[in-house]
Amino acid sequence: MQKDFIVNGSSVAMQEMAINYPEETKILIESVLRIGSVNEIDIENKFRKYFTDSPERFQLVKDVSVKHHNLGQLAKDLKKAFTKLQKEMPSLHAPRFYTQISGFNQSIVVGDSILGISLDKYMGNDYAPYKDIFYKKQIEQMKPSRIVEDCLYYWIESKMTITNYKEANLLDFMLYIGKVNWVVYNILEDESLEESKDYYLKSDDDIQEEWKNMSERLLRKEILSSTDKNTIREIMFGTHNKHNPDMMGLQAVGVPAGIKIIQD
Repeated sequence: MQKDFIVNGSSVAMQEMAINYPEETKILIESVLRIGSVNEIDIENKFRKYFTDSPERFQLVKDVSVKHHNLGQLAKDLKKAFTKLQKEMPSLHAPRFYTQISGFNQSIVVGDSILGISLDKYMGNDYAPYKDIFYKKQIEQMKPSRIVEDCLYYWIESKMTITNYKEANLLDFMLYIGKVNWVVYNILEDESLEESKDYYLKSDDDIQEEWKNMSERLLRKEILSSTDKNTIREIMFGTHNKHNPDMMGLQAVGVPAGIKIIQD
């Protein structure tokens, strides 16, 4: 419906979106694209112009319909994963899934009972337009095989939020994110998790030695008790100051280390 409205200007498609999927349409327009309120008189024109006035975004709409023309297997994979999740954690009811085109803005959108998948963020790491917008590490994760894993992760995270966020230290984040990833890891049974997440769960002797050497630096009181959000982001995700000498060798090790601690 979104593609039909953007490419062909079908007012019927836009009406169907607004009437049949009001919450999803509101989230897309107001929270993802951030182009105004769904109640604005000219919001339909602003919505369409957001894509048609940009050659890159307009082509993206067409490319998505080609790349993701059949979502049957994805639906089956999501049902399988979330059925297992609900069996293991009965309090986590499966969401209602929908897909959208976010204009390169957001991968997964989570509501109270719905979960939106932005197909334009899963075009494959060989999709040329990504190179001008995202970093290499980001592009490596923007492939269709990541969708189920990301859906599980962000749904669980939304329902099991970290407590005392402002006061949380590095260890709090390591344990929290480690728990969420450990659940995803076991739900998927290692079918699609990236090496960056399950690296230290493997039994290879060289990897275990690497974990031993790294943990001697990481698992120190002064590091684990840090509440500095820049330090936490760097150790967890490697997204801050890459040239901080105190953090050399510790960038982005927090997630696999957290999983390792939870597993052990």
